[in-house]
Amino acid sequence: MSSDQGVLVCLSYIDGEKDCVRIGRYAYANQEERLELYTRMETQEEVYVIDGLPLSFIDGEAIFFRNRQLLALTAPIVNVSLQTADQVFSIQGTNDTTWNINETDLMATEYWTAYANQLKDLEGQELVDDIDELSLDSLLIWQLKLQTTQDSFMIRCYADSTKQPPYILHSSQFAKTWVSSDSLGLVSRLLAPWHKWLENE
Repeated sequence: MSSDQGVLVCLSYIDGEKDCVRIGRYAYANQEERLELYTRMETQEEVYVIDGLPLSFIDGEAIFFRNRQLLALTAPIVNVSLQTADQVFSIQGTNDTTWNINETDLMATEYWTAYANQLKDLEGQELVDDIDELSLDSLLIWQLKLQTTQDSFMIRCYADSTKQPPYILHSSQFAKTWVSSDSLGLVSRLLAPWHKWLENE
């Protein structure tokens, strides 16, 4: 959380308790040639000066603490389904290197294995805040369902021509995270293996 007094960073515990520290402004110490950072515990008045260089990437903005992760899976992916407005495509893993496409076209290739592994760790770059969730259904263009050996997750892609970049991605694993992408960014990575089938729709 950000305010005129800097960024508030809190560590929350299972019992509901939390410890918070306020990270304030940076100052360059000319004589010592170092970047100084002013900070204090939220419940205390004492202000401390610390070496600010390790935290300089934060730049006093709360956005640097926000989650950009769409997926962080630990279990192997065994099935991936892509659903568009009028088609459903599915890949099913039968072993470590073989995948069935829509249960008919057998593809023994490392390409799909690499793709499935890539999906396990997805992070966006730009966050989207002004989301009108009531109008999202009309903007949905495709959704990707991932089945692991333990659970299932959904990634949804929305297209909003009033925004730049125009694509908005959201996952069921991190419900509060919305990230944007252009046609060459994360959207392209997610759709790359499916282009052959999408072009034949």
